[in-house]
Amino acid sequence: MSDKPRWSAAIAHKVADQLVAELTPRCEQACVAGSLRRGKANVGDIEILYVPRMGQIHMPGELFPRPGSLADELIEHWLAKRVIKKRPNVNGTATWGAQNKLAVHVTSGVPVDLFATTAERWFVSLVVRTGSKEMNTTLASNVLRRGMQLHVYGVLENTATGDQIVPKSELEVFEHLGVPYRDPAPR
Repeated sequence: MSDKPRWSAAIAHKVADQLVAELTPRCEQACVAGSLRRGKANVGDIEILYVPRMGQIHMPGELFPRPGSLADELIEHWLAKRVIKKRPNVNGTATWGAQNKLAVHVTSGVPVDLFATTAERWFVSLVVRTGSKEMNTTLASNVLRRGMQLHVYGVLENTATGDQIVPKSELEVFEHLGVPYRDPAPR
């Protein structure tokens, strides 16, 4: 068992629901993933997966609007308003890129991981980001035996041809990997 701090699901859901509600209008899709989606009673973080909408954005500190991710615009405003703050990764540096942002919800102290993906990569990303670690290990083992690669950013690829596989559901992700489908809770 990890000595990483844990938060009750009730506290984490309150934070996650607020953030996802604000994020959703700026996204094609957005949802809570990770241990909260699996229904765990206590969690070490909140994982939010989203497909951002694109449009004209105005980032804090910039004079003029420009094209960009409407979700990133909101996330940067959260930073400016101290709703969240950047959190160091295991190496002690900030992870704050286009696809992966590690933050902390300032009021509650709950870590929040924000993962951007694309519509095509949604279901693979949702399966990977829902976890668990054990489930992802099982999926990764099967993917190699089937001559494929499973990338953490939602790419399922045929190794021989380089073709990307675009599942239309979580069930299809499991089918492509030759693993019986499991709902999030028992994963």
